[in-house]
Amino acid sequence: MTAPAEQGSARRLRLDKAARLTIGASVAVAVMAIAGVIIDNPGEIAPGEILRPALVLILFAALAPFAMFAASGSSARWAVAFPIMLFALFKFVGFYGVGEYLGLNEDEALFAGVAGMLTVCAVSAFVVSRRKAEEVAGLLFFLSATMAAGLSVLAAINLSGGGSDGEKAASDLIAAAPRPDFAAGDKPDIIYIVPDRYGNAETLARVFGRDNSGFVGALEQRGFHVEDGARSNYAKTVASLASSMNMADLRPLAAAETPASADRAPLRRMIADNAAQEILRGAGYRYMHLGTWWQETRHNPHADYEYYGVDTLWSSLSEFEHALLRTTPLAWFATRGGFVGRNECERLKNQLDYLQNARAQSDGPLFIFAHLTLPHDPITMNSDGACVKHVYYPGYGTRWDEYRAAYAGYVEHLNKRLLEIFDANAALNKQRGYIFVIQADEGPYPKRLHENPDIDMHNFTDDEIREKFGIINAIYWDSTKYGPPYLTRTPENNWRIILSKISGADVPLIKDERSLLMRSDKLVYDLKDVTATLETRH
Repeated sequence: MTAPAEQGSARRLRLDKAARLTIGASVAVAVMAIAGVIIDNPGEIAPGEILRPALVLILFAALAPFAMFAASGSSARWAVAFPIMLFALFKFVGFYGVGEYLGLNEDEALFAGVAGMLTVCAVSAFVVSRRKAEEVAGLLFFLSATMAAGLSVLAAINLSGGGSDGEKAASDLIAAAPRPDFAAGDKPDIIYIVPDRYGNAETLARVFGRDNSGFVGALEQRGFHVEDGARSNYAKTVASLASSMNMADLRPLAAAETPASADRAPLRRMIADNAAQEILRGAGYRYMHLGTWWQETRHNPHADYEYYGVDTLWSSLSEFEHALLRTTPLAWFATRGGFVGRNECERLKNQLDYLQNARAQSDGPLFIFAHLTLPHDPITMNSDGACVKHVYYPGYGTRWDEYRAAYAGYVEHLNKRLLEIFDANAALNKQRGYIFVIQADEGPYPKRLHENPDIDMHNFTDDEIREKFGIINAIYWDSTKYGPPYLTRTPENNWRIILSKISGADVPLIKDERSLLMRSDKLVYDLKDVTATLETRH
């Protein structure tokens, strides 16, 4: 017969083993959550973005069940179910999706999703507490560890990218950008604004019912050249900015990769180390960078100064951390409570205000690059500039006609602010000249792409192609010094034109300006030439 002391010792050993297995299972679930975000965002995540959130989440996954076991009593009995609870937390989107499928509106689906998640957590904890701790913990550890191992392999493959061929091609394209010698003398300030998904006049009229001729006329009265029928070279921001900021056709990079590649690292490199900023900084320009929540333009390692617009805990998180939190109800409640929504609206307002006084920030030549996430989703303001509940399509019960009206109102307010920004900077009595560019990276999403982001874009109709590639592209400079401003059909030549004017050198233009449509958001190197469609005018 076993002595009572020995029985107590054996019981502690069994609990210790259950605790170790439970902690291991919880850590495995944390690894699964991290790997899942990497897999769902192929080629968009740099390894350095993962370290902080992985460390925090893994520590939480280990310490939470440890504390529950240490507390003993009912807490210890429920602790074995903690891996299930953590798994349910990171699968909240699935619970919310069930509510949407059942026809619930946004708020109803949100609270129903939370209720469903909590019910699963409570039921699993109750059932597990009635079973032998070691057996349940062992099973959970085996299942979670096996899944974590498989997902980690896929995530590692994703992070490893396409290898050196693509990186070398990207480096070659950056190096191949024309680098003219600059003549002595004052250099003009350059404000380069990229309003994301700002369509051309034809798209605004046909799809969104907005006549943009008033804004175009106001620009032309101020001395702008607005390129009629401007089109982007690529239909996604990551490729469009890599191309325009390096004055490059990306087909050599696509050839170095494969059509099946989802490795965006070369494109990210081309945005971060772009030739335009390198040339201007080398010529004595101070570089100010206004970034976005999108990781590729959130920061630039070469900027002398960065302005994000707000400084909050949410804004300090990386895009990977945002994506991880969006799999849980935490980000959803923050947005529904207005915290994140107000921050995004105020962030954009603050960036626009900053631009209005931008030239006053420096006594030397200044280059300001501003990637603005408007009229990009979410729509955060109405036509009067008042902050509104985020407008997306589809989801949140928004109809297509409601989204179209909200987009048109967003454009209306942006137009007003762009004119105010230009006028305020033009009014400054500066000895230096002044160049002002408004160049969208891509056009709006067609309705079908909103509804299915993974759609095969090679099957776009001609109208969808025109909508996705049609952009605003406008430039102003002092015509008395440089002659009348001009642009070509695509942004590939924007910087070649600017550099030729401010340096006095003859910078060759790309004559064969192509517009290339990637197959999907993931398959960015599988390109289809749609130039002929875009050159055929309605």
